Amino acid sequence: MKKTLIIFSSILLLGCTSTNDLIYSQDEALPLTTDLDQSALNSHSKLLANSLGEVTLMDLNIDRALINPDGGGCTFTAGYSVENIHKSTAAFGPTPLSFLGYTFRGYGKPRTDGFLWKGIRIDIENLPKTTINRGQTTLTNNSQSNALSIEHPFKANVTYQITLTAWVTDYIWKTKNNNREDRRDDNKYDVPQSEAFPTIGIELASSPTINGNDPCEPRPFVQPSPFVVRNYYKSQTVILAEPNNQKKEMTFNFSTTESKNAFIIYFLPGRSENRSSTFIPKNAYYMFVTGIKIVEKPFDPSHVVTPTSPCNNNGGFRCP
Repeated sequence: MKKTLIIFSSILLLGCTSTNDLIYSQDEALPLTTDLDQSALNSHSKLLANSLGEVTLMDLNIDRALINPDGGGCTFTAGYSVENIHKSTAAFGPTPLSFLGYTFRGYGKPRTDGFLWKGIRIDIENLPKTTINRGQTTLTNNSQSNALSIEHPFKANVTYQITLTAWVTDYIWKTKNNNREDRRDDNKYDVPQSEAFPTIGIELASSPTINGNDPCEPRPFVQPSPFVVRNYYKSQTVILAEPNNQKKEMTFNFSTTESKNAFIIYFLPGRSENRSSTFIPKNAYYMFVTGIKIVEKPFDPSHVVTPTSPCNNNGGFRCP
C-alpha cells in the first residue's frame, strides 16, 4: 500500500511541474511490478488528458483491418500469381466508401489487403522523361503520386494533433535486395536505391473530394493546390536509412481559425523543381498506413503559421 501511495504522489508532483510529454513519459515508464494495475494507469492518464483539455477523436488501428473495401469507382488488375490475375474494384477511389466507421476516398487506387499486408497501401514514383521542343532536348519529371481522403469535422479555434503511423519502403532498394530469382522488376531501375526522399503532407479541407482528373489512371499524379493556406497544409520529408524499410510516426499540428470537413493525406515523390534541369531524381516508394490518431487540444497559436513541430521525432523527419 505504501508503494502505491508513493507512486501516485510522484505522478501528481510531475503533473504540477512538468510538461505533457514528461507526464506521459513517466506514466509509460512505470515498472510492471508495481501494485497499480493497468486499468488504474489508464484511468489516471485519461484524467491527466482531460485536465489539459485534450480529447482523442479518432484512433484507427488499420494494421489489424482485414476488410477490403470494394466499389470505390476504379477498376484495376490484381492477383498474386499469373494463375489468378483478375479485375478488381476493391480500392479507394472517387466514390465514397465506408471503412472502419469513416468515409474514405482515394486518388491512385490506395487499397487494403488482408492477406499480403496490413494497412492501406499507397505508391509513388518519379522518373526522368525526355522532351524535345524546337530541337532542344530536356529532362522533365514523370511522376506518380497518391492521396487518401477521410471525412472528419474540424472546428474553428482549437488545435488538432494528427499522428500517422506507417511503414515506408524504398521500392527501388527493395528490388535490388530481395534475392528472389522470380522477381520481374529486378532490372526495372538502373540505380541501387532512390535518389530522393518522399514527402507526406496533410491538408485540412472544406471538401473531402480530392481534386484531379485521373484518380483511376495507371500512373496518376495528384498534389495539393498551390492556393491552400499554409495553416491548413503541413508536410514532412521522410528520411530513410538502411535498411530502407522502416516504421515511421509522423505528427502534424493544426490550429484552426475556421471549420473544415475532411483531411487529405498526400504521398509525394521527390521531384526536380527546375524545368530545365539536367538531373531528375529517380525514386519509387510505397507506404502502408497502419494507424491514424486525431487529438483535439486547446487552441495553440504557435501552430497557425509555423510548420509542424517537432519534425525530427521518432527517427528521421524534417520539415521542407
